[in-house]
Amino acid sequence: MPKQKRIGLIYNYNEGWIGGTYYVENIVHALKQLDKEYQPKVFVYTNIKKTFLKLKEATNYPYLHYRSLYSHHCFWGRVINKISLHLFKCTLLHYKPTNEDLDFIYPNAKNNHFSNLSRDKRIDWIPDFQDIHLPNFFTQKELVKRKNWQTEISTKSCQIVFSSKDALNDFENLYPKSLVKKYVIPFAVSNTGLEVSKDVVNKILEKFKIKRPFFYIPNQLWVHKNHITVLRAISKIDNPDLEFIFSGKEEDYRVPDYPQKLKETVFDLKIEDRARFLGFISKQELNVLVNVSIAIIQPSLFEGWSTTIEEAKCYNKFIIASDINVHKEQLSNYPNKAFFKAQSEDDLKDKILESDYQTHTYDYHADILKFAQSIVNL
Repeated sequence: MPKQKRIGLIYNYNEGWIGGTYYVENIVHALKQLDKEYQPKVFVYTNIKKTFLKLKEATNYPYLHYRSLYSHHCFWGRVINKISLHLFKCTLLHYKPTNEDLDFIYPNAKNNHFSNLSRDKRIDWIPDFQDIHLPNFFTQKELVKRKNWQTEISTKSCQIVFSSKDALNDFENLYPKSLVKKYVIPFAVSNTGLEVSKDVVNKILEKFKIKRPFFYIPNQLWVHKNHITVLRAISKIDNPDLEFIFSGKEEDYRVPDYPQKLKETVFDLKIEDRARFLGFISKQELNVLVNVSIAIIQPSLFEGWSTTIEEAKCYNKFIIASDINVHKEQLSNYPNKAFFKAQSEDDLKDKILESDYQTHTYDYHADILKFAQSIVNL
């Protein structure tokens, strides 16, 4: 029997970037699919124990352990940490894991908490280079911050994980002299809990007042997600029996009024009877809507590796995706798809009306196992 590995995961619940939260959750879900003797011990480093307990309940992973990013000290130790947190935004006293404690920590263990670990055991993750391709969606301060972070990783890291070959290609073009070890590990989402009772499905559809066949667009309302092209395409489709459902956090810190402008566009285009925004919904609700929709539309102008597409693949759903490189990479072996020109509402309209939506079987469980094994192999 192989020696059980010890992996540290940095995890926090963040609705502002729910994809990052789901990424770590999906690692734990995937590891559970491995044979028992290959399942590693997973130490979850988080600020709030309640967050860990929710993860433990959701995954039911047998070797999950809580580790605080803050420390539990005597009275004066707690006082020192409280003062340092207020003044310097970090705690001065805390337990630091060592090389003997962990085989590696992931992703992006930058803070002082992990300084006792040798650098080769702190593995970084760069999900994408959106700032390089769409700089107009960032402030100058954000562009400088991201560039400094990428440069530091390219020179000081020992190992970097990329979610796509597309992101790896960007890195190699930007930092051709970097000696860091590079790995491409596409993530897969959990397909646990796919079976939901008909009563639950009906309650969720009733909650959201969904009574017609619908296309589903589950993306946060960020400007680069390209919802506007979908709305314009809807306005050119003369079929009152079809509905288009959008869900996701209605907030973009870069363009604060963008979500409201999208909703105003719905009325300007006179499609309020066919296009609706649900806001941020639970994971179970999202899974149900993915499963019962006609198809998933993923119109994004840029992705590192799309969670939306993985969720659709998990349910073997037909996917209409923008023709960006990473979508083509992500769907290269998946049979149930159609691509449209990313900013062409006419092309999207044609794909919606012309696709037959027949689906062929796809072994998604194999993708989950491959993801889990790749993480362990790090």
